[in-house]
Amino acid sequence: MKSRLALMISVICLLLSSPGAEASDTWPGTLTDFNSYDRYTFETNGLNCIVTVPNVVAEGKPWVWRARFPGQVPDLDIALLSNGFHVAYVSVVGLFGSPEAVARFDAFYEFLTQTYGFDRRAALVGMSRGGLAVFNWARDNTDKVHCIYADAPVCDFKSWPGGFGTSDGNATQWAKCLTAYGFTEAEAFAYEGNPVDNMESLATAGIPLLHVVGDLDTTVPFSENTSVIETNYASLGGDMKVIHKPGVAHKHEIDNPTSTIVNFILNAVSADDHVPTLIFGTLASNGNFNVQFSGTTGQHYRVEYANELTASNSWLVTTDVVSLVESPLDVSVAPTNTVGFYRIGWLPWE
Repeated sequence: MKSRLALMISVICLLLSSPGAEASDTWPGTLTDFNSYDRYTFETNGLNCIVTVPNVVAEGKPWVWRARFPGQVPDLDIALLSNGFHVAYVSVVGLFGSPEAVARFDAFYEFLTQTYGFDRRAALVGMSRGGLAVFNWARDNTDKVHCIYADAPVCDFKSWPGGFGTSDGNATQWAKCLTAYGFTEAEAFAYEGNPVDNMESLATAGIPLLHVVGDLDTTVPFSENTSVIETNYASLGGDMKVIHKPGVAHKHEIDNPTSTIVNFILNAVSADDHVPTLIFGTLASNGNFNVQFSGTTGQHYRVEYANELTASNSWLVTTDVVSLVESPLDVSVAPTNTVGFYRIGWLPWE
């Protein structure tokens, strides 16, 4: 069954990626209204899809890609639509980020970028179990991702639906998860393909992450999911911000999403190159490490310094450039060792 699905998707991708095709503006399926925006629900090549179209399409056709629960936190979609984004969704119900879910993502990505000319990079949104799908796809497709916003995301299926920690778990969903992966329970425990196990490629590519979590969430506990990602991403030099909601359980909402989530996505998409630059410091005659970097004027950069590069190194803020006035910029810092490294990152969320 899975081999036939993989073959079918490969054929679909070849057909969709044929050269010479022009981007279409006509959508199939059933048209409905979503807060004065056109929403199309359709099936293509065995994929159940939803695409909501902005009234005025932004240059480059940016898009936000939701995994699971389309329509959750509608203010987010409305704000992005008003900024010219398409909002896209493909069903991966019951797949828990399994290889079949990733294959569906592959096919949907090719469909939107080849047939409709969407931006080659998407802003991914993973809510709850949708976290498994977005992280597992992004892991192998970092060149196709602007950023990831995750809300109470499942980052380890042993936590949820497995319930093998402090999570409430869900026995019915756990059985479906095992079926989706073709695992026995012992194989699931030995599996090292959950997001908590695989953040290196995202950190290396400089993919910015924004997580929103409820501190009283017992369904997808922070300690077993986002906290592990946060620790691992920091040790790998990744850029991540976590917003905590005190007194909130497993509930997807946030006050004033425009000033946080929307700005995070808008800034990530607008950056020409948001990959952090790692530069060796040059020891100058004044005893300081000097380095020069170029950036985009008006954007926010943070220059950090470390004496050595290890998994547990401590990056120290050297210069916080809230709005770059001129480029290139010279930066200098007094070292505590004879070897120094600078990490220059663009901050999309501040």
